[in-house]
Amino acid sequence: MIVVSVEDPDMDRFDYGEESSMAYGHDYTENRSLPVTIPSYSNVNDALERYTVFNIHMAGRQLGSRRYSEFVELHSALKRHFYDYSFPRLPGKRIFRLNEQELDQRRRGLEQYLEKICTVRVIAESDLVQKFLMECDPMCEVDIRLMLPNGTAMSVRIRRSISASLFFTTAQKRLQLSREGAAACSIFELLDNSFERKVNESESVHELYTHNYSSASSSCLLFRKFIFDIDRERALCRRDMTFRQICFFQAIGDLHSGRVVTTRKSYQLAAIQNEENMDEFLEMARNLEGYNQVTFPPSVCILRKRKQTVIMVVRYANLFLKCPEDGNSMEIEWDRIQDFRVCDDGTAFSFDYLRERNGNEEETDREANRKNTKYVKLETGFAEYMADCFAQINTERQSGAEWKKDRSRTTVTRELCPSEDPSESRETPPPTTHKIQFEKRILEQHRDCID
Repeated sequence: MIVVSVEDPDMDRFDYGEESSMAYGHDYTENRSLPVTIPSYSNVNDALERYTVFNIHMAGRQLGSRRYSEFVELHSALKRHFYDYSFPRLPGKRIFRLNEQELDQRRRGLEQYLEKICTVRVIAESDLVQKFLMECDPMCEVDIRLMLPNGTAMSVRIRRSISASLFFTTAQKRLQLSREGAAACSIFELLDNSFERKVNESESVHELYTHNYSSASSSCLLFRKFIFDIDRERALCRRDMTFRQICFFQAIGDLHSGRVVTTRKSYQLAAIQNEENMDEFLEMARNLEGYNQVTFPPSVCILRKRKQTVIMVVRYANLFLKCPEDGNSMEIEWDRIQDFRVCDDGTAFSFDYLRERNGNEEETDREANRKNTKYVKLETGFAEYMADCFAQINTERQSGAEWKKDRSRTTVTRELCPSEDPSESRETPPPTTHKIQFEKRILEQHRDCID
């Protein structure tokens, strides 16, 4: 037996037997393509020091910013973890402050370094690299592109950790959209199946923006209207020109994508598809199937003790459910919806509704109504969005009912005016208009997203 003297680090490597080969044996032959670039750098001035950060992008979308010292720390950690891999060299350190030419040279060197290590799959997918790319300082500012209904992209510079609610407020101010118009819009995420999901107010838009770097669009974040009541939309368009343009361009996009179905009117719509005929185009589009409605991807519903595929369509007139397997469908009026909820940790959506009674049935008590209530549960990945649609429909129906009540009260007052004494009519205060009540209700219901 021969005894060999080794250093402590080497001794630790051989102490674990087979586990050592699993921990340190890496396959560096499998490559991958990760579009990581460093197109620019920025100078940061805080209360303590002044330094330069290099902006890291993935497929043109900014992930964050890192200092040169953080690249050095990453390089040292990678060399310790992947001890048997020959890493490329980092750009050298400099004692004195770098000029612009030297900073740009360092930027190119760091970009080449990231490109080389990210081509090796086992290194690119390691926790060290993923944390370096995805977990930058949450307070650093990043540029996020937001797709507008007219097809252009608006770049919004915000903090990396900002929520969707604050991001929407920033975009609203940039677009000069009124509070009423903002209450009828929202941020959406474009998914791979071309379905547009409404983003929750608490979600991180930067995380959504960077994790969808493989999508064909320049951004997965969309600014779209979120409204179902056509009468309410028509009234908002008369008061807010920006909101009217959003409705106009979104209608054009929905026609081209097939969300709004057109048949005989396609040639007429194509002829007036310009801003000069905006009102006429919108009025024609509002009469088409699919306008101001959401058709969700197929969900799984348990009916008669077996699972069936169900497609849910949310529209202002009613709730429409159809089963593609057997062709059955059902329409449920909104006043029959008793309750709705998100359940199973956000993986399912359920609601209760009253079944239609026969004409010869008499009014029953509360216990009979409870027995007449039917429960529907849908297994879906869009439970939160479904709940938002139900809540929005409920809000718009309440606002619409109050508006009709105010309008009828105003009509009666105008009919009585000729027979009244002019002096008495001056002393009587005018009735509250629909516009004032409508704005107050919208502000109260959407105060969280517009403050």
